[in-house]
Amino acid sequence: LLDGGAPPHSSKNEGFWDRSLLQRTKHQRRLTDDGSLEAYEMPKPKDMWWRTFYRLQTAAQDAKHQTKDNFVIAAKRYLKMG
Repeated sequence: LLDGGAPPHSSKNEGFWDRSLLQRTKHQRRLTDDGSLEAYEMPKPKDMWWRTFYRLQTAAQDAKHQTKDNFVIAAKRYLKMG
C-alpha cells in the first residue's frame, strides 16, 4: 500500500489450504463463540433452528475434512520443492 493503491483482495494472496482453514473456522464460529470445539461437540445455540444447526454442523465437518485433504496436498507439494 505504499503506492497509495487499493489493498489487494485477500483471496488472491491466500493458497487453497488457507481458504479451507478460513471456511472451517467460519462454520465453527457460527456454531460457537470461539470456534475451538469440534463440530460434533458443539451445543445448539439458543436462537438457532435445528435444521440450520444440522446444516452448519455438516458444513463444519466437511470443511474440516477438506482442510485435512488440502494440508496433505500442500505438504506433498512442499516436499517435492525442497
